[in-house]
Amino acid sequence: MSNLHFKLIVVTAILLSACGRNIFRPAVSNEPVDLHIQEFDFDLLSAKARFKFDNGKNDLKATANIRIKKDSAIWMSISPSMGIEAARALITKDSLTIIDRIHKQYVAITYDKLSEKYNFKIDYDLIQSVLLGNLSNPILANDKVTKKPSHFLVLQDRGNVKMENYIGFETLKLERAQWLDIPTQNTLIINYTNFQLIDDLVFPYENQIILSYIGTEDTPANTQINIDYSKAEIGDKRVKFPFNIPDKYERK
Repeated sequence: MSNLHFKLIVVTAILLSACGRNIFRPAVSNEPVDLHIQEFDFDLLSAKARFKFDNGKNDLKATANIRIKKDSAIWMSISPSMGIEAARALITKDSLTIIDRIHKQYVAITYDKLSEKYNFKIDYDLIQSVLLGNLSNPILANDKVTKKPSHFLVLQDRGNVKMENYIGFETLKLERAQWLDIPTQNTLIINYTNFQLIDDLVFPYENQIILSYIGTEDTPANTQINIDYSKAEIGDKRVKFPFNIPDKYERK
């Protein structure tokens, strides 16, 4: 595996660690239930996080500076050690681009190609939702909502994908999400913990992402990412998204 290819997997998996309210009245056992989900709603977000990556073959620890302009762009600067930037990524509605500073290379990939690679539907909205701890899909009238002892369970069917969303009673936030791609049986599981306030918004400071899929040579593969945010701020309009590919860098 090339170094740049490894960085692409790392960034993809990471993307795969006033309160907005999604208010609806779905039917549960023929009884209407009011569920007010606390969505993380913002314009600009700046954050710093430590993450651990393990796919069974490669194990990596690094820090990442993350900047998000809602529904527009996600910028990342990744430093494995000593504070030296090794990679920079820019995620937009159209594609994902990664610059490898060490080997003077870069890669640009569309979501169709990315989805094909992992046999799992990936797009900008999914990546943004994963990072923020928001629902990846709005809740519709025919979605099934069940009240459990400690949470609400929201079941959604979207084409070939089945989704389970666990909403905590105390946080009113998404605390666990699980997606199953029926044709491939690939799964994506995300656990959100350590909820804290940023201004008056509830944000999960610890995320665990587990992606199970069929890898090369049709063998089962498992990738786990742990994201631990150490700092997060919203609303600073001075935040920039610097991203420039040097002319001498080779595209891979």
